[in-house]
Amino acid sequence: MADFAPDGASASRYFQSDSNFGECGVCLCQWVCPLEIFPCRHIFCEACVESVDRCPECSATIEQRRRPNVAILELQKHSKGRCSVCGWVGTFENFNHDHVTCNAKPSFSSSSLNVSSTSPPLGSRVGRGYMLDRPETNDAGQSSPDFSSQQEQQQKQQEVRSRASSPKLNANALRPVSSISLSAEGIRRWKETVSCVASDYGLSEDEFKFMRDIWPEFATLNSTRTNLELQWCDACRMLRYMNLPSHPNDVIDLFNMAMQPIEGGFVSFESVCLWSSVYRRDPIRMYNMNRKQYSCLLKYAQIIDIEKTGLFNEDQCRGIGEQMLLRELTDLEWRSIRPLVVARAEEFRGNIPCSYPTAVSQGQQMKLSLHEIILLYNRFFDPTKKSTGMAGSNNNGLSEALLQRIQFMLMH
Repeated sequence: MADFAPDGASASRYFQSDSNFGECGVCLCQWVCPLEIFPCRHIFCEACVESVDRCPECSATIEQRRRPNVAILELQKHSKGRCSVCGWVGTFENFNHDHVTCNAKPSFSSSSLNVSSTSPPLGSRVGRGYMLDRPETNDAGQSSPDFSSQQEQQQKQQEVRSRASSPKLNANALRPVSSISLSAEGIRRWKETVSCVASDYGLSEDEFKFMRDIWPEFATLNSTRTNLELQWCDACRMLRYMNLPSHPNDVIDLFNMAMQPIEGGFVSFESVCLWSSVYRRDPIRMYNMNRKQYSCLLKYAQIIDIEKTGLFNEDQCRGIGEQMLLRELTDLEWRSIRPLVVARAEEFRGNIPCSYPTAVSQGQQMKLSLHEIILLYNRFFDPTKKSTGMAGSNNNGLSEALLQRIQFMLMH
């Protein structure tokens, strides 16, 4: 819940937001004279951070303070909520301008203090499909009713193809198919309708262009068939694919910011651009990598992720480790690392609120996001320090076999 009481108002009267977007992490109220702090880019009220030198949320050293992007402030103005005292409902902007006084007496009924009524619990409904597995069957042996027969048939066909081909570049048994897909001409026309530019959201030109180019591969036509937008499952896939924060809690924050319901809601391209500029990860602080190293690793991961799911199997996890180390892992090295990779995959699956089994053995059942893989491998070697005496490496630090593998993937 995010609260805000205008000047002169009763302390018991405040704006009760339907989401936590616009909430200061210090005072837990709606931003007042907000400041975005750098490099972590968290946003707080000016009064809450005027006398601190570290971010209250992540403890990063504050190097700079500036006003947030105007688009963020516009979203805050249009966030929906209610008066904590009476039955008034409206936007944050309307609350400050139109609902200045309230004659009703404070009511502390369960309905007025219910902060979770608009945010669905993190249960199996939200987590279902996140790991792209076959759902558990019921006592009668039937699939979960939330899974369509079309998706189930698609998974069976995919399993047949997987058994007939090498599993190295196919980490997932199911890739959801967009209910409505556009032709190449339709995609071209959609790109022409994108009127925003990178500078509107604080993105680089390369980031913005890449997101615009891959958007039609994840988005579907919305319920009014007027625009390409992301549904819940596809939003999870796209955020993982771009290595943006993608836990179900993060995706819920995205939908809340866009003021869309989790089930049946659609998120626009503009909303994802804004969200990614605020929440994208800093590779230097998060992974101890410079931006060039991180960019190369992310591009490699996207090349081997042929289904664009952001989930990687055992062979792919090993390949990402080799890319980080710039040489092939020996079998002895992999045997020492693999048990920890398996354990982390089980823990990762267990942290996702869904009803799928947690047993992870090998190959297709091992699924980790790039973020989890990098953090895991950082326990074994420092990506910023490459040994010059690595066995089987050429002048560029890559073995011939690894070069051939990368060239093969680029060709296909």
